[in-house]
Amino acid sequence: MSAAACTAGRSVSPTSTANRPAASVALTHPADPYEAYCANAYSCPHGHVLASLRRPLHLPHPRSGEACPVGCAHSVSPDFGPALGPGPVYPVGLGSKGVLSFVYPPDPKSVYAGSAWGGQKVLWVGRATYRGPVLIRGARLDGSGRIGFGLDIVPWDDLEFPPISELSPPQWRNWPSTTRLRAPGCYGYQVDGLDFSLVIVFRAVLAR
Repeated sequence: MSAAACTAGRSVSPTSTANRPAASVALTHPADPYEAYCANAYSCPHGHVLASLRRPLHLPHPRSGEACPVGCAHSVSPDFGPALGPGPVYPVGLGSKGVLSFVYPPDPKSVYAGSAWGGQKVLWVGRATYRGPVLIRGARLDGSGRIGFGLDIVPWDDLEFPPISELSPPQWRNWPSTTRLRAPGCYGYQVDGLDFSLVIVFRAVLAR
């Protein structure tokens, strides 16, 4: 799949999916202790974000031969490199062209040794104006396969960031992370918050 002119990213109103049943996602990492936020099993059954954030995926799927609709990179702060998507939560570290480079099969001397997944660091940043929880999932758009997260031999199915009580501009929320992949191609993140649901598309290529 070839590269296309970048797109601004896609934001879908969450109101259309808020009343649908939460999608079941089997996490491989233990839930962190956010009992104060997830007061009962019905609020956060899978970890430490609300079940209502687990909206159905609405990732685009380009037709055969169509270019990958990569998100436009732009500056959100002088403290970070180029970011992708309309925000308020952005991935940083995919360069000016929205490309994630990774080694596959994993180098036996790397942190991914012993895993069937390669990976690359991705920093997620969030504007101080949004203090709620964040759920990030993803999948390949031009073929089968999903995106994993974290450094475990079997990656996590998603990233879950709990809410914060206080943060003032120009401060930013930031979450170092690792995106895990098994093949190059066209991929999309879906980023869900209380009042937004974003799609951010990038290309994954094998490092030379």
